[in-house]
Amino acid sequence: MTGCWTYQAKDWLQAMEVLKEASKQGYPVGELVSHKFSLDDINEAMETNICMDRFKISVVNG
Repeated sequence: MTGCWTYQAKDWLQAMEVLKEASKQGYPVGELVSHKFSLDDINEAMETNICMDRFKISVVNG
């Protein structure tokens, strides 16, 4: 599953590099993800995302 919101794949790669560098400099980048959901809870994850009162959610497999 790949998610995008008007971004290209290369933009995702650039964002990952920025986050990697920020992490090396001590920024708490892990706090950017406000919620994590399992695939079993995909409906709740989508509802949370649609509310747009969260910064970033993550759906994880496992």
